[in-house]
Amino acid sequence: MSPIRRIAAIPPGIPPQLASALGAARGWLTYRTRASERRRVDDGLRQAFADLESSRRQRLCRETFVAAGRGAWELGVARRWQAQRLCRRLNLQNWQRLVEAEDRGCGVVLVVPPMVYWPLVPLAIGLYRGPVDMLGSPGREPDARSDFDTGLRSWATHLASEPLLAWGSDANSDVLSTLRRGGRVVAPLGPAMGDDAINLPFLGGQVRVSRAIAQAARETAAPLVPVFAESAPEAGRAMFRIVVQEPLESRKLTPEELMQQALRAVEQEILRQPQLWLGWSGSDIQL
Repeated sequence: MSPIRRIAAIPPGIPPQLASALGAARGWLTYRTRASERRRVDDGLRQAFADLESSRRQRLCRETFVAAGRGAWELGVARRWQAQRLCRRLNLQNWQRLVEAEDRGCGVVLVVPPMVYWPLVPLAIGLYRGPVDMLGSPGREPDARSDFDTGLRSWATHLASEPLLAWGSDANSDVLSTLRRGGRVVAPLGPAMGDDAINLPFLGGQVRVSRAIAQAARETAAPLVPVFAESAPEAGRAMFRIVVQEPLESRKLTPEELMQQALRAVEQEILRQPQLWLGWSGSDIQL
């Protein structure tokens, strides 16, 4: 499970609707011409949806490529906007849950899964709630950590003169110190390494994740808050929607139970919109 590597380089002046259509076409072309990637996505879908008939699975595979292309181009358009215009295009759903979680003063861990529109989550939090104190989590593979950094730093700098995002060390002690002072940690869910990595059920198989972020949350009583981003073309002027899920109470659960609940929330979102999940192939769809 790795986040999208690139935000498409969109020529200036292209309206969002046209960029969306061109991105979808690019995704469809990738689906038609990249047989090896198509097979990897199909294998992931077969594992998660064992009872899905072949024709429906193939349609979902195609929709996954189309959604990845559309999202990359829509993000490419949004990347050119100033902060005020981006905020006008964001629809914040259940935002009060995040406000209440932060008001406890124990810090907060925002769990962000690698779905198509994931870069909007830390940016929206930075713009509306204040700087993200730490982006990343201990134990993740180096390639996965660098994926989150790619393109996002320059986008955040473009939006605000003050830093919106902080890239610190990935050490466990830094996570603990950030949470103890009531800070915000955005933790991407991704493949983990190291002694603290654990295997948990996920989408019909197993996924290896780090328990360190859950352990840090438990020690500080910081809630884990799953947050998702999606396209929202039907929401008036809004183009994207940021959805805050119910916070998970860290003190009541073991780290393993906490991570399993976080994965369950992610799994439910994937089952609702499977075409937005970037992890079907085990790597990025290269558009």
